[in-house]
Amino acid sequence: MKREISRISKEEKVTGVKAADEVWIACALLHKENPDKEDFSVGEILEKIRQENIFGKVRPGIYVHLNLHCVANKAPNPAKYRMLYETKPGRRRLFRSKDYYHSERNGGKVKPNKHEIPEKYWYLLDWYETEYDK
Repeated sequence: MKREISRISKEEKVTGVKAADEVWIACALLHKENPDKEDFSVGEILEKIRQENIFGKVRPGIYVHLNLHCVANKAPNPAKYRMLYETKPGRRRLFRSKDYYHSERNGGKVKPNKHEIPEKYWYLLDWYETEYDK
């Protein structure tokens, strides 16, 4: 496990984009493109990650981020991100500050840090704060 974490960390340093941030961006884009949809399947978010191709490939860790690491209402193991919310099995949406989350995720990251994602996605952070999570 330590080897895999180390390898991923080296890859992240090269691109500057964390897997959790890539997951958040893909889900935010789906919300923007489909404002009438409440949530998305894990497969839809994964396909958006493929389309955006921020990292240059779909990393092996993306799937576990979609299903565990980023999901606020699941016990952390080990990541404490609160970027996604599981509406029902296999369905996700972006986390909102009023959502329930597992107590051990308290203080966990909710959205990307602006200067850690490509500039072309910065507008999503503004949209999240002013429209989605109001």
